[in-house]
Amino acid sequence: MTDSDITFYDYPVPRWKPEAQVRLMTAALELFESHGFDGTTVAMIAERSQLTERTFYRYFDDKREVLFGGTPYLDELIAERIASVAPTTPPVEIVVEALKDFSSMLEEQRDFTLRRAAVIAANSELRERELVKMSHLAERAAHALVERGVPDAEARAAAELGAVIFKLSFDRWSHGNGTNSLGSLLDASYATVRRVSSSQKSSA
Repeated sequence: MTDSDITFYDYPVPRWKPEAQVRLMTAALELFESHGFDGTTVAMIAERSQLTERTFYRYFDDKREVLFGGTPYLDELIAERIASVAPTTPPVEIVVEALKDFSSMLEEQRDFTLRRAAVIAANSELRERELVKMSHLAERAAHALVERGVPDAEARAAAELGAVIFKLSFDRWSHGNGTNSLGSLLDASYATVRRVSSSQKSSA
């Protein structure tokens, strides 16, 4: 297995992840695509990856976590980036800059990212889980902003708005033809939000 094989997830799989875990993740995605999420069992994933169910449960609590189990890694990535942005940067822009780092990783794995998104879109349980994950990410971003000295209410508003900007950008990116990067779409969505906000102030 080469480094290029170790790339399945909603964000990059760290190179230190065991090969067995990567095999399970890859097998699961293939089965979700061919049999549907509900039609796939842990036994099937283990068999496809030529591993045991016991090995599966060593890495994942259930089959959902194959798609969502890397949240702590993403939390750490976002928090570190928020902490590193220049102190004079507006809170919402801080969040957007942090998300652009994440987006560049998704760009490197466009095929896998879109395949995962399609699996989630086809299942209501997974869509709900994705919303929970995004809510958790917004909370983590807000906490990181507070640690920078941003007032709590402002931090929460900035984090939630950042999550909305990311969703708008990801939807456009995933339905596009690949000509626009996710990072550029984040900038465009952020600019749109700023224009909308300014126009509302002007009409008030």
